[in-house]
Amino acid sequence: MSNHYEDLLVNAYENKKLIDQDAFSGIAQDEAYSVQSAVAQRLGQTPGGFKVAINGEGKAVAAPIYASRFTSSGGSLALPAEGVMGVEFELAFVLGKTITPEMAEAGEDAVLEAVDHFVFGIEVIGTRFSDQARSTAWAQLADNLTGIGYIAGTEKYSGKLDVDGEPLVLTANGAEIFNKPAKHPFGGVLKPVVAYAKSGEDRIGVLQAGSFITTGSLCGAVSFTAPCEVVGTISDRFSISASLTL
Repeated sequence: MSNHYEDLLVNAYENKKLIDQDAFSGIAQDEAYSVQSAVAQRLGQTPGGFKVAINGEGKAVAAPIYASRFTSSGGSLALPAEGVMGVEFELAFVLGKTITPEMAEAGEDAVLEAVDHFVFGIEVIGTRFSDQARSTAWAQLADNLTGIGYIAGTEKYSGKLDVDGEPLVLTANGAEIFNKPAKHPFGGVLKPVVAYAKSGEDRIGVLQAGSFITTGSLCGAVSFTAPCEVVGTISDRFSISASLTL
């Protein structure tokens, strides 16, 4: 069955068409990870970074964001014509050491010691499904957890990790599309990674030294219209920008 899922997703990428999410209604977690890897291989893609989340089943899960859709602040990203859902401002980090299950069991402080540095970034999210809201948690996992692009900040962040409440503003072509206090969906930037590492099931190399990891939007998914220049600013200081094209 996995080959069927792979074929559907590869065709969605190559033909730039959305697919029926109901075709993935029976996919399981293990199959979803296998499909992730197989699709990336068939498309000739490698990870530029990873996203880790707690899904609707309460499970810590992870997916790659393709290197071909990864850029730095001030760069540009070409987006698919269909399926784009929004942008998310996030706090991410780069690992200086590999995170082990034992480190995760010791808690967030032990995991923090594995982090080389933090940066802010903007994730572009989108789907290969015609109705993403009706897709299962494991279908979304197979679909790379809706990650379709990332803009990484170039300035290292060394402030407090609890950025909840900090002022956060997003603009598109100068027009404000979000202006509210930041709030992390999982209670903190490290919590999903700790839960993921505890499972001892890192099938895609997320926890290896050198990995770029992002763990959740500080603003939810904010809709926008491309092409545009998107800018995100937090605490009136740290800004990320990129040109989003079609």
